[in-house]
Amino acid sequence: MARQARPRGAETYAKNALTHEELVARWVERGLDVPDPSRAVRYVRHLGYFRLSPYTIPFQVDRRSHRFKPAVGFDEVLDL
Repeated sequence: MARQARPRGAETYAKNALTHEELVARWVERGLDVPDPSRAVRYVRHLGYFRLSPYTIPFQVDRRSHRFKPAVGFDEVLDL
């Protein structure tokens, strides 16, 4: 069921939230090696994407594209 966008100041926020699976897929698209996506989804579900995502910053090529350096794995992010 789609939620109706609620007003935020003078603007209306129209983006739909991504699922946990979609958030992990976004990391994979950006080059993060995620050998077990279902495990990564569990971490995102329990810890939260926005709590985990700052730990990915040192492994990114640049902060504009959010692309990952070659051969960076999900476990390296968790270890940090």
